[in-house]
Amino acid sequence: MRNFGAFIVVSCLTSLVTAVGCGSSSSSGTGGSTTGSSSSGSPTTSSSSSGTASTSSSSSSSGAGTGGGSTTCTAPTTVTGVPTYTPVTHQSACSMAEVAAFVAACDSTTATNATCSAWATAAANAACSACIQPANNAVTGATIYDNQMNAFTNLPGCIQLTDGNTTCAAPFAGLLICENDACNSTACQTATQTEFDACITASQTGACASEHTAAAPCQKDAADGGDLSTNGPCSTDTEVIYVICGNGT
Repeated sequence: MRNFGAFIVVSCLTSLVTAVGCGSSSSSGTGGSTTGSSSSGSPTTSSSSSGTASTSSSSSSSGAGTGGGSTTCTAPTTVTGVPTYTPVTHQSACSMAEVAAFVAACDSTTATNATCSAWATAAANAACSACIQPANNAVTGATIYDNQMNAFTNLPGCIQLTDGNTTCAAPFAGLLICENDACNSTACQTATQTEFDACITASQTGACASEHTAAAPCQKDAADGGDLSTNGPCSTDTEVIYVICGNGT
């Protein structure tokens, strides 16, 4: 992920729809940033997501797992330190135009440190930026983190707000972070989609088995027409951010 001082662009988001019965996982791939669905299988860059630009690689492992260092993309035996989910409230902080501008500047194949820093430091974007990535890395907006401060779009928060399924939001957050940490080694960053998906699948019966079981209430959200489905209200980074931070215009 790119780190812009206090502003963290949403990192390559591991799709967890597979874990609850729908779709395929999106790999971190080779480190390229591609705007797309955060839950339909397209690789994304943004976490989830002001100041002077500095770069940190999204290909570095969070370090939460054990058994890393392999030259192949394999899940570790354990993942520890998965943070608990913090409920969010809707904030009318961003217009759709502002969200679109953020995605273009910080979450696209053409995004650079300079373009994202320029968006984040513009006075006109202050309120929107504070919702997308709240101060002090709080998780009350459109960005959540694992215990190593790798950032993700707040997909669980989108689920919570769009259908009130709080029984899904918390375990889904745990599963999202556990799977990403399990398959975020250097080898996984350069793995093929097939290899990455195999790692995710292995983690569901291994390091993240308890999180996978706990996420059972998310089945309806992953089903066709649900929030996590291809055309659902939480299917892209843009939509997730707008659900949490949008002002309706």
